[in-house]
Amino acid sequence: MNIWQLQILTHLAELGTMNRVAEALFVSPATISQQLKDLEDDLELTLIEKQGRKVYLNQTGQELVERAQPVLSELETIENDFKTRQSEITGIVRIATFTSALNSILIPVIKRLIKLFQV
Repeated sequence: MNIWQLQILTHLAELGTMNRVAEALFVSPATISQQLKDLEDDLELTLIEKQGRKVYLNQTGQELVERAQPVLSELETIENDFKTRQSEITGIVRIATFTSALNSILIPVIKRLIKLFQV
């Protein structure tokens, strides 16, 4: 069982068909079908029931989706938090200068930069 398979299963619960899941995830329906089969094989459980072209989550599949949703949501939150950090400017700046240049040039510039970047 992996995150990708859990995402596919939760999308199936939301969207109802393998074709819609495939479109939403930009993969082929065959990929979706294979991943769901692999998930069932890994767990040694049946998660979906097929009736013609329609696919339904059985009770076990629904339970797995309910338990997976908070985990997937937390993973998304973690990913977003760390992606946000990439855009943050952090670190230490060391400047060596003469006192006269510090007082007349650097301090006014630093004050403007601090005002500019305050949230």
